[in-house]
Amino acid sequence: MTAVGNGWDCHAHLFGPHDRYPLAADRSYTPPEAVASQYLVLLERLGLSHGVLVHPSAYGGDHTLLFEALAAHANLRGVIVTRSQAAPSMAGLRDRGVRAARFSHRSASGANFAGSASFDDLLALAPGLADAGLHAGER
Repeated sequence: MTAVGNGWDCHAHLFGPHDRYPLAADRSYTPPEAVASQYLVLLERLGLSHGVLVHPSAYGGDHTLLFEALAAHANLRGVIVTRSQAAPSMAGLRDRGVRAARFSHRSASGANFAGSASFDDLLALAPGLADAGLHAGER
């Protein structure tokens, strides 16, 4: 089956392979591997041409898997999750395929959950996001 039109899957996570992309030590769950090649097959099976990868909390502040997947697949875009004190440089993220940062009303202010970003983080990061042409989203 080939992709039909310009359909998008709007939210997916990649995990692993774990030996190459180790999960954060302080994660709250341990997901099974779900690698990029499997996701691309799923997109094709669904007849979709594009996908949005959302950085999963199980990777904490390590965006390596997301950035490498975006670099390898022109039909994918990304959403980072980052805390204000550990944010990557916003400059150039759009060129790397990132379109947004995700924040959560469920993340307590000052909480230090791996891969979680609160609205306090949003307030701190908003100017940099705007300057970089990125959106902010809520889960």
